[in-house]
Amino acid sequence: MLSFSAILFILLSLEIHNCVPVEELQDVLDWDMTVYTSDGKVKGHLINSHMENISYYAFQSIPYAEPPVGNLRFRPAKPIRPWSGTLDATKTPKACPQPSLPESEMSEDCLVLNVFIPSSRPNKLLPVILWIHGGYFQIGHGGMANYPPDLLVNENVIVATINYRLGVLGFLSAGDKTLPGNNGIKDQILAMKWIHKNIENFGGNPYEITLMGQSAGGAEIGILLQTSLTQGLFSAAILQSGNGLNLWSRSPTPKTTTQKIAEYFKIRHNTTEELIEELQKIEWTDLILGSNKVFVMDTAFSNPANGLTIGPVVEPHADGVLTGHVHDNLERGNFHRVPILTGFTSAEGNLLAPAFDSMKMFLKLYDIFPNKLAPNDLNVNSAELTAIGKKVKEFYFGSESVTASKEAFVNFVTEHEFIQPANEFVRLVSKYARTYFYRFSYVGQLAVIEDEVRELPGAVHCEELQYLFCSPLENPPSDTDLVTRKRLVKLWTNFAKYHNPTPDVDPLFQNILWKPVHPTQIHYLDIDTELSMLENPNKEQMAFWASIYKRYALPPLDTY
Repeated sequence: MLSFSAILFILLSLEIHNCVPVEELQDVLDWDMTVYTSDGKVKGHLINSHMENISYYAFQSIPYAEPPVGNLRFRPAKPIRPWSGTLDATKTPKACPQPSLPESEMSEDCLVLNVFIPSSRPNKLLPVILWIHGGYFQIGHGGMANYPPDLLVNENVIVATINYRLGVLGFLSAGDKTLPGNNGIKDQILAMKWIHKNIENFGGNPYEITLMGQSAGGAEIGILLQTSLTQGLFSAAILQSGNGLNLWSRSPTPKTTTQKIAEYFKIRHNTTEELIEELQKIEWTDLILGSNKVFVMDTAFSNPANGLTIGPVVEPHADGVLTGHVHDNLERGNFHRVPILTGFTSAEGNLLAPAFDSMKMFLKLYDIFPNKLAPNDLNVNSAELTAIGKKVKEFYFGSESVTASKEAFVNFVTEHEFIQPANEFVRLVSKYARTYFYRFSYVGQLAVIEDEVRELPGAVHCEELQYLFCSPLENPPSDTDLVTRKRLVKLWTNFAKYHNPTPDVDPLFQNILWKPVHPTQIHYLDIDTELSMLENPNKEQMAFWASIYKRYALPPLDTY
């Protein structure tokens, strides 16, 4: 039976730029929607949104890297070589290999990006939002089917979305220099370089690029904030429901996972290079199927606080993406000190509520082994870990079984895996960078979970995405839904434009000015039917976790 960690993540699914003078912007886009890039010409198309009076130009499936196939599989991606002629940028991009899509919708040749620009001719370079999708490092893509950019582009910003390698192809690590891991994040960095170099030709400002990501995408941005490889490539960051301090955002035992995958495919090897060569011979469809079985089995029987089997890792050499512990990096200010907007939904873990009854037999293990409820980065002995686990069980479940209360269980998941990491993240980064913190609490008709199966109150994981990206709806949104959507889109695009979500008093925001976080005063905006400026979310629970770390934890810390 799967652990609640497994079910949670299975359910969720500097270079010189080409200068374009402002007065020449109207000539950058030819009448036939052809744009000149450093690698060749691309031709896009006009999209008329299903929403009234919204249209924009789309350039899809632009390659930013050589196909990571053959002897390039499991290697850092190489920049795309220039092409001849005009690239047809009207095609729907193929997703990177993953276990959740039909084979016809995927390809190992998947390292592409998409650019969406307002149809009105700009008279100045526009701010850019670069979206990095989530999906527990295993699933997802940057295509319009998942993330229609209509609402964001309508606020006069350019939106770029990217594909990056996932799962075993993107995050396999042997813990050495031959296979250090994090290739999926290295893909993102290569895409960032391409966008920084070329976005001006689409009418975007290469010095006003805001990274934006949710869940695993937010965690990856938390890493992109810390690596020297992204210096100068972005100017601000939006991290939603993930930031790099989450317990699930790191693979704790990459060498063990890699060995299990080798054993699954019956590969005998003496060196990592030999292993890579054998894995390169396997069809990608078989590789995804087999590695996903290892992923599911490992996650099912692991401690939920141990992180995901396949995901980001700390690399063992100085030129890696992530070379130190995340918490230490943030505490010392070793990150790009750009403006930050970040937060969480009020009931992240409620997405698990419908599966609670089927998980009860497994959850009883946490009554028997309470040490499994403790965070895994405290660096303490087994006796202390058991003592901590008992404190956690008492705090969240009292003298009852972990299976006794669905609400207590999902509250534990929400606070343990999302709110505490978010709270600690803003406490650390606000010492060095202007930081805006939010809680998304609104539940409307644009919901992740239908009302008839929503068992507990609160906004679940991914809920806010329904108000930022616009998909066709079966039922019309309510007036309150429309106001919330307009607010959220305006707050996010204001931040991209001005690095301040409320640069002026605005009736749309009830004339509230969003206060930035102070390290000792955690201001946050609660986004519900009404907006409220509050302090210190989940104060009692956060004080509990702070006391655990203060009493027991021994540096270096990797998560919260």
